[in-house]
Amino acid sequence: MHLIFNNTIEQNNLKIYQYKKGDVLFHEGEICETIYLLVSGEMIIRTITSEGKEYIINILNKDDIFGDSLIFSNQNIFLGDGVFQEDSEIIKLTKKQFLELLQKEQILINYLHYISQRNTKTRNQIKILNIVNYKDRIMFYLENIAKHSNNNIIPIKSKEILAKELNMPRPSLSRELIILKQEGKIDYGKNFIKLLWLPILIMSIII
Repeated sequence: MHLIFNNTIEQNNLKIYQYKKGDVLFHEGEICETIYLLVSGEMIIRTITSEGKEYIINILNKDDIFGDSLIFSNQNIFLGDGVFQEDSEIIKLTKKQFLELLQKEQILINYLHYISQRNTKTRNQIKILNIVNYKDRIMFYLENIAKHSNNNIIPIKSKEILAKELNMPRPSLSRELIILKQEGKIDYGKNFIKLLWLPILIMSIII
């Protein structure tokens, strides 16, 4: 079941496609002609520069939708490769099928709520990339996630993926994390970073 489309998947007998970790769903430069619903798993959208450096444009998780903004655009070209990070399941919709689903009021409300949250996430990503100082960029990223999850422990897939998401070299990330730990602002392990000082969470508890 997809969170946004409720039981519509079963009711409309929509086919679920299965992919393995490492499979590529689409390539950068291809025309987007399909809307995808991620039923389970995880996928990244990545781009590779002329120098061979890989950057993550977006990370998509269960219940995410992608292709919906591109398919209605005059420039409906994928900006990166869609690569599955684990075994995943997706549903593929044509533009006509998607518009028909949005005729149902509750689905439309769910979708509008989803794209509102997605737009907020995009604005935060833009702000993160505009922060020149690496340490400030890391802290803003961590504090933003902690604020929205109300949890000072932030799970990470790996430091390599985090570095790509923050658009910074892997060695620079490691160096800044060590400095932040020495300053008593964070602690971290292989798959998590813990914020030790966060006024936002403290204030929410007091209030």
